[in-house]
Amino acid sequence: MSLFTKKDLGLLLPDDTPGDPVSLRHTQTKEATEVFEPLKPKVDPSKKVTRYRAGHVPHFAHGYEEDRGFVTANSQPVEPQIVKRGAVTTPAAKSAADSLQSNSSSSSSSSEYETDTDESEPGEELMKPVFVPKKARGTVKGQKELDAEEERRQKREEEKINARKMESRRLVAEEIQRDLDVDKAGDSTDVEMPDDTDGLDPAQEYRDWELREMRRIKRDRDRKEQRRKEAEETQRRRNMTEEERTAEDAKLKKNEPKEKKKLKFMQKYYHKGAFYVDDDSIHTKDDVRNREATEATLEDKFNREMLPTVMQVKNFGRAGRTKYTHLADQDTSGRDSLWGRKDGIREKYKSHLGGMKDIDGSTKRRRKE
Repeated sequence: MSLFTKKDLGLLLPDDTPGDPVSLRHTQTKEATEVFEPLKPKVDPSKKVTRYRAGHVPHFAHGYEEDRGFVTANSQPVEPQIVKRGAVTTPAAKSAADSLQSNSSSSSSSSEYETDTDESEPGEELMKPVFVPKKARGTVKGQKELDAEEERRQKREEEKINARKMESRRLVAEEIQRDLDVDKAGDSTDVEMPDDTDGLDPAQEYRDWELREMRRIKRDRDRKEQRRKEAEETQRRRNMTEEERTAEDAKLKKNEPKEKKKLKFMQKYYHKGAFYVDDDSIHTKDDVRNREATEATLEDKFNREMLPTVMQVKNFGRAGRTKYTHLADQDTSGRDSLWGRKDGIREKYKSHLGGMKDIDGSTKRRRKE
């Protein structure tokens, strides 16, 4: 079965009927031809299209506002017009006034009471609202006023800058005057003043210099003697055998560890510090760096073992107290449990566990018998 197409429809149409053979659109007139004309674009590409910019009036809109009755910047400012209530200026207003007058006359004739009319009284003056563009308004400041205001603003800024300069100069002058007053008064501490006592007593200065020089010579001699003794001791130890050196060290208790003092119960530990504890800088036994750092101080001087168990805690009675005393008291190793005991049954059970045997022995292969 063949489909009915446009070609079949064109064959069925009569030849005397005018129409467009391409689009098959029939007309009522015989002006249409069978020649197909290409469609023309709506926009003429030969003409230049101007770009629209905000705030600028297009070239095709010049004079549009004047035709509608708007006032432009070149026009004169519009003055408000005074219109009386009884005056009629436009045909629409005249017809509205006539209709209003007819209605009022009919209502007055039907009414039983007579009222006074306002025809004899003068009309009330009213202000007619007139649209005035922003450029033509009298409230907008002119260019001269704007320039004058800008000049006044710049003048105020200059005055502020000058005032700040004067204030800075005043502060500098006060600081200089304060320094001069301090120099005149003098420094009572004489800390920053140079030493100008030279030449007052030459004999005493010579004796002081002689004493300093003798002390320096003695200090250098002692250092040389100490280095010589150390070199002799080192050479003597090198000439000794290993057994002799060991016996001498045991006699002098040279390599024996120092006995540590046992701390009291719940005593705080303080480190003595790692700075300025070299032996070369300590010359006397009473040096503060030789003191015992593990001695009890403050509340550690009391024996806390005499207190009840509930009070043997840190910061007792305070909000920040803890319920723990020391690590030995909180030991969780559980030596009294059944798993901690050592007997034959548990040793046999452990031997069957994975990873309990020797690694080297587990890799050996059994010899086939």
